[in-house]
Amino acid sequence: MTADIMSSLPRSLQIVIRVMALIAGAFLLLLMALTVIDITARSIGLFSIYGIIEVSQGTLLLIACFGQPWVFATHGHIVVDLLSSWLPARATRILDAAGYFFAGLALLVLGWYVAVGGWEMHQVGERSQTLGLSPLLFRLPAAFGLFVSAISAIVVAARLRRVPA
Repeated sequence: MTADIMSSLPRSLQIVIRVMALIAGAFLLLLMALTVIDITARSIGLFSIYGIIEVSQGTLLLIACFGQPWVFATHGHIVVDLLSSWLPARATRILDAAGYFFAGLALLVLGWYVAVGGWEMHQVGERSQTLGLSPLLFRLPAAFGLFVSAISAIVVAARLRRVPA
């Protein structure tokens, strides 16, 4: 069913989801490399990467927000399944669809608050403590990821409702 849901999504959404997942993977590799380099260099007394904590925090946010649409579109999330083994397949699909739909609505609200909050912080002059970065640097891409996640979840919910029993 995983491939069926992903392939049933609009082609443009599939492309956006795949590109975002690749970006999330690249950020994860970069974050791991920077962490290993920073810890190794510090432990042997060479250097510390200036601003690594700020970069790590922002990058981790982007990894989560850019990877989440792929998880929705491929059913890659971890589920503790207590009811579906006792319910008919149709009821399980309806519950799954409802879960995706409400997750999509919550992500729309969250994306809005991340974008607006970042803009308001930027407007009043807030910057990161070490590097002086605008909150928009990480918050606007994160909001984009949350909006794509929301769209993905809602589209998957609609597709799940249409899958025959």
